[in-house]
Amino acid sequence: MKRILQILGIILGIFLIVYLINLGKNLSITIMIEEEYEKTHYINDLYNSKEINYRLALNNNERKLYDEIITHINNFDTEFVVDLSGFRAKEIYGSFKKISDVMQTIGMDHPELIQYGSSSFSKRKNDTSATINITYTMTKEEYNVRVNEIKTIIEETKKNTEKMTEYEKVKYVYDYLGRKNSYGNPSDINGQSAYSAFSDTLSPVCAGYAKASQILFQNIGINSLLIFGDAKYNLFIGDAHAWNNVQIDGAYYLYDVTYSSNGKDKSDEEFYIGFLTKDKSNYSPWYKKSSAFINGIKHQNKNT
Repeated sequence: MKRILQILGIILGIFLIVYLINLGKNLSITIMIEEEYEKTHYINDLYNSKEINYRLALNNNERKLYDEIITHINNFDTEFVVDLSGFRAKEIYGSFKKISDVMQTIGMDHPELIQYGSSSFSKRKNDTSATINITYTMTKEEYNVRVNEIKTIIEETKKNTEKMTEYEKVKYVYDYLGRKNSYGNPSDINGQSAYSAFSDTLSPVCAGYAKASQILFQNIGINSLLIFGDAKYNLFIGDAHAWNNVQIDGAYYLYDVTYSSNGKDKSDEEFYIGFLTKDKSNYSPWYKKSSAFINGIKHQNKNT
């Protein structure tokens, strides 16, 4: 019996140490979100990126590639060549993986890049450069108009949530985006843009929902992270997905507004299944260094 108690004590001690380490990680991320940060890349006034992934998830060579790619996207360049000589991955697959990883971190850091649609890469064997092709969801002229459209929605949201608690603000965003949208066609690149979730004519997919949520959260004073990763829909089937970590009353929760899709036809129980969901074991972030430890309990799956 004494031996069993000793083993249990060791196990509990390990769990406590891991828990405290994760709380420390959350504190560090919260400080990064709230601190004054002179960002490296200005896109527009919709969102003040703290570039959490740029700072936590990438090494120096990857940051240089990030710098180069985001400059081209901001300029609406459709084809450009990047230098990969700083990477050890000489084979084509390894190079493409590096580019893909950097593209994902750009997407998480900058939901305000509403013009970005999709990308493709090509590379000659043993070459130290790669060609990147970008497809955009709008023209430069449309971009300026749509940024202003979103600004109007942001100002309205700020006004409507001014006197709300943090919980009420998060629920407001979930209700707003969930009730006005239906899930789009995954093959339509427009759905990847935050604009699709604000538009009256387009339909977002998970990335569009999560990016729009991230933009609104920051503008109404909610600490949050945009997360890309894998989500399981049942015991055996999963897929690439996008969601948010939101902080309410000092604790982080998992927020997945995609589950509200077609909300007008759903019961409250179905509609709110992704609202501060407790099913965190179904979600696996691709970049764990820049995702929060989900420790919120009080508001889990609360929908009133």
